[in-house]
Amino acid sequence: MKRWNRRFIGLGLILAMVLTMNGIPNAASAAAKLKLSTTKTTVEVGKSKKVTVKNAPKGSKITWSSKNAKIAKVNKKGKITGVKKGKTTVTAKVVYTVNKKKTTKKKTTKKLTVKVTVQKAATQATAKPTDKPTDKPTDTPTAKPTDTPIPDDGTDVSNLTTEHKSANGITTKDNGQMRQNLTAAQLMKFMGQGWNLANTLESCGTDLPDSYQPTDYETFWGQPVTTQKVMDGIHSYGVNTVRIPVAWSNMISDDGKYTINDAYFNRVEEVINYALNNEMYAIVNIHYDGDWWGQFGDADDKVREQAWARYEAFWNQIANRYKEYSDRLIFESANEELGERLNDNWVTRDGKSGVLSTEEQYNVTNQINQKFVEIVRATGGNNTYRHLLIAGFDTDVEKTCDSRFVMPTDTVTANGTEKLSVSVHYYTPSIYCIATSATNSWGFSDTWGTDADIKEMHDTLDKLKKFTKDGYGVIIGEYGPQSASKDGVPEFIEEVMTYGTQSGFVPVIWEAGLFYNRTTGEMKFKDVAEVFNKVTGANGVISASAGTTGIQKADDVSEENLKKTIYLGR
Repeated sequence: MKRWNRRFIGLGLILAMVLTMNGIPNAASAAAKLKLSTTKTTVEVGKSKKVTVKNAPKGSKITWSSKNAKIAKVNKKGKITGVKKGKTTVTAKVVYTVNKKKTTKKKTTKKLTVKVTVQKAATQATAKPTDKPTDKPTDTPTAKPTDTPIPDDGTDVSNLTTEHKSANGITTKDNGQMRQNLTAAQLMKFMGQGWNLANTLESCGTDLPDSYQPTDYETFWGQPVTTQKVMDGIHSYGVNTVRIPVAWSNMISDDGKYTINDAYFNRVEEVINYALNNEMYAIVNIHYDGDWWGQFGDADDKVREQAWARYEAFWNQIANRYKEYSDRLIFESANEELGERLNDNWVTRDGKSGVLSTEEQYNVTNQINQKFVEIVRATGGNNTYRHLLIAGFDTDVEKTCDSRFVMPTDTVTANGTEKLSVSVHYYTPSIYCIATSATNSWGFSDTWGTDADIKEMHDTLDKLKKFTKDGYGVIIGEYGPQSASKDGVPEFIEEVMTYGTQSGFVPVIWEAGLFYNRTTGEMKFKDVAEVFNKVTGANGVISASAGTTGIQKADDVSEENLKKTIYLGR
């Protein structure tokens, strides 16, 4: 090689090194400056701090993870939340592209970590925004209620009196009557047909703004704000019971005491009164509520203690807050979470992480239900005689009828079994009621109504008569097809309504706007409206514009029309 060639090559290499070191921008040089806003942080249990990645190259993908999410969890934006006392690390994985040559790109990954120390919450709570709790509800039992006897003819008695303010300042017409001799069997007859105020007060989510108010949560899953018109409308179709699922964790204190916000309490009370104003029965529960139920099955005893603390705090507050109301208000211990879902992964909300065996799941379910009864009864007042709804195992008929599921003992001996009812849900067959697509992996059916279908329903529901024989009530807290585009929808609903009532049960349809328009207060489908009116003897509006359920079929199926369809499709 000639000397001038060697000199030229050498100068080129030096120039390239200088340019790289002094300012030609590229992902590699930017990534060299990658860092976190802090390398260590301290956070209290229940509180959060945000960590950010600085100098990330354009187009970088950043994912966050916690080494031990049971001590501190982190969301996709780097918000670290303390779960329990301890130390762990949080990692930000940054994936970016480096341009090696003009035509060559290489993906590079860099991990940045922050040391996290979680401390116990401070003993003195700091001042909170207006949407946080201020006053803790009183836990002083009221005087023993005055018994209101049931008329000799066995008819229901009105709960209405002149309009006034409740102890909590909410407008109500409820007279607070309690019928000591009202049995579960009699209550089931009075409650009649039911409807769920679904996807409303139980709506919840992660990383929602701290500024959210009760109606923001209420509408978060797409439902309108509940009004008196909503209750008036559904009542006009003969519905006499409304189940009000609630997510109480939406607005609670972050001091480890699980104090429910007054504004949230008040909003639920307003909705309860929309039902009571129509002399309807109202069921209030703790619903899904963000999946914290999985803490009951956690391997860590401290985490299990948190679950018990939250559950007991919630029911102490709820029972005290609403104990002035009449026996038309019913408390329900849980939703579908007592059972296998006690092993839910409460950190990532994906799959199972709990360690309870099936036997242990039954034992814990029984313990939770027993604690529920003990808490409510201990608050005294009207809660001495209040009817309580006990969540079955997975609310599944078969599993709840298993001998391992045991109804709790009423701590008011005089009540016996006649102030308790069991709650189950009926979505059988699931390939018809729940599956909405023919590509569903576990099966699909778009028709119902054969003799075999009806027999399956009767045989399944008949198993619940073991409870009525012992004096308990039975409430089918949820049921119904979750699609109106299948054949047999009105037939399915009517069969549950009629056979359920015939069996002494209370059927409560799950309804989140599929069949009932909460804005207009009218049923959306003529055939469903007709079923409710027929079964209940009501005269609810059937709009001329109402549709019809079922698989949509062509109006004209003639040979000529078929040919036109084929030609148009070419």
